Amino acid sequence: MWKSGYLFPYFKRYFHSLPLSSTVIKALSAENFVQATNIQKKSIKLLHSIDTTSIIIASETGSGKTLAYLIP
Repeated sequence: MWKSGYLFPYFKRYFHSLPLSSTVIKALSAENFVQATNIQKKSIKLLHSIDTTSIIIASETGSGKTLAYLIP
């Protein structure tokens, strides 16, 4: 997926590009979860970058919030 020498920005939306263990990525893949939604990507990165286990996120219904809370 190359365009003018650059990867499409969607490459960064895959779960394997997020700070997750290989076990979690394999489990997600087994359930056909390959691409993270924007809220999942942002919340997983945030939880990984700060020293906390609690965050509050708001997003539309069906955007993947529940999975975003369960993955990390």
